[in-house]
Amino acid sequence: MRYDHNNLGHRFLLGANIISALEDLKFSETVLDERNREVTMVRLSVCGNYKIVVFTTVNITDRMTRSIGKDAIRVLLLKKKGETEVFSPVSKNKRVFRVGKIEAIKERVVASVRECAMLAKEFKDKSCKSCGGSVFLSKKGNWVCEKFCWTN
Repeated sequence: MRYDHNNLGHRFLLGANIISALEDLKFSETVLDERNREVTMVRLSVCGNYKIVVFTTVNITDRMTRSIGKDAIRVLLLKKKGETEVFSPVSKNKRVFRVGKIEAIKERVVASVRECAMLAKEFKDKSCKSCGGSVFLSKKGNWVCEKFCWTN
């Protein structure tokens, strides 16, 4: 079924499909911000130092995706900073636009989440050769030291 943002049934069905697929992957719903009006799904990685966050564009109150706009479903990979409970972004995947068939949109979200999970496994084994600090993946696909030690 092709997604139509003007059809309330399609918006509800897409929202339910996205939330259901993420719950199957052991994601849980969370509130990151009081002002946030969309369902945000979070999952900790196996090692516990990484967190995958999905900004779903599903409204909290009516459980439907937003109608139309420049927004998209976003998937981020966050890393825990030291022993604190503070997480910082280390990677973001391409935006998942809500166009095409509902099943295809859901599959693109799941593929994006799996890509972040694979990156978390890669990050776990990587560190800076100069200072031993953490690294992140740049937009160009290069591994970069979090402390920017090469600038010193």
